[in-house]
Amino acid sequence: MSINNSNKIHLFDSHIHLDDPRFTDDLSQLLTDARGQNIHDWIIPATTAETFQNIHHITQQQPHCYAAYGLHPYFIAQHTDESLSTLRSALIQYQPIAIGECGLDAMIEQPELDKQIYYFKAQIQLALEFDLPLIIHTRKTLDLVLKEIRKHPTLRGVLHSFSGSLQQAKIAIEHNFLLGFGGTITFTRAQKLRHIITELSLNDFIIETDAPFQRGAYRETGINYPIDLLEVAKTIAILRQEPLELIADATTNNTQKLFKLKDFK
Repeated sequence: MSINNSNKIHLFDSHIHLDDPRFTDDLSQLLTDARGQNIHDWIIPATTAETFQNIHHITQQQPHCYAAYGLHPYFIAQHTDESLSTLRSALIQYQPIAIGECGLDAMIEQPELDKQIYYFKAQIQLALEFDLPLIIHTRKTLDLVLKEIRKHPTLRGVLHSFSGSLQQAKIAIEHNFLLGFGGTITFTRAQKLRHIITELSLNDFIIETDAPFQRGAYRETGINYPIDLLEVAKTIAILRQEPLELIADATTNNTQKLFKLKDFK
């Protein structure tokens, strides 16, 4: 069983912040290094309306980079109704592949959950209107997020950096959502998450780095990088006792299908 054979595979990073200032000076080289590890595609989710233009620029300059535009709950203090208008305009003008990063976060200092729910619901409506998947961020709010998802049978998307229970995972999957797994799963202490990944179908999940955030066990300190997606894939292959090629094929196909990216090639 070729769990660690990284030859002739194709990996897709479904969530990475390539617009982060820490990547600006070396972005082309970082992506070249990643391609050397058979990582060939990247989805860049936005966080605030002010990031839309830069992300669009990156997708124009770097091949196989795709934009998602949304209003991240972590920055709830910055969002206004004008931000929603800017988002709508960006959806029309730039035609991204998804809406996100959006969602609910109860772990920030001043969560203002009522306000967060307002913007989350607004982005759900935009996703339905424009027939786009959602990239959802959720911390200590997964039941609230699932409550909103259940209201809209045609809604689809991904729960980025999934950290819920197996029961919550199954509810999300039943409602057209995939689960995103990243560096967290590489830590041996993440026993619940590691068990969940072994219980899922190959059709149920995709992989991500969330770089430069959420480093894994493969880096002791600092940030993580585009090349680290290979370590995530290898860990999942080992946990599931399946060939790396199988994990790579499934997660890439799942990502392309969810975001309708075969139409972009």
